[in-house]
Amino acid sequence: MIVIHEIFGITEFIRNVARRLAGLGYLAIAPNLYSRRADVFTEQNIAGVMRRFWSLPPERRADPKAIGELMSSLSPIEREIVQELVVNRDATEERMVRDIVVTYNYVKSTYRVERMGIIGFCMGAGLAFEASTRVPFDASVIYYGRNPKNINDIARIKGGRYWLFTPARTQP
Repeated sequence: MIVIHEIFGITEFIRNVARRLAGLGYLAIAPNLYSRRADVFTEQNIAGVMRRFWSLPPERRADPKAIGELMSSLSPIEREIVQELVVNRDATEERMVRDIVVTYNYVKSTYRVERMGIIGFCMGAGLAFEASTRVPFDASVIYYGRNPKNINDIARIKGGRYWLFTPARTQP
């Protein structure tokens, strides 16, 4: 099982998911999709920056002026996080999906596994969903993630098993 982390990176929660899967007898790998800049993309740094970003009203989160004002109040490290996770999000996610595909290929070529699955959480769920359209996972578990960029790509998903979990919605 490939375990894909949420926006905050390899947190204790993600480590525990991988440990539980391993304890059940699965080979579990949780790639750090921030490994190129692990010194910058820490759980604490990301949480601090995203808290400030999410404090913007939803209608201003795509406004270049609002993002520019936010950027001017941030440190260089914080600006790098906003660049990667907000401004250049599409390119960042594409690179992360390619890293997941490389992880899939590495596991397939290195270990004797008959079947492979992927599980992702929030941002990682969207990445897992997208990766499932590119490589033939036998199972995909998507916890409240976005759809693949091209919704028609869902037809490419191989897995005989597919789970999509979304948060319960309550009536207003």
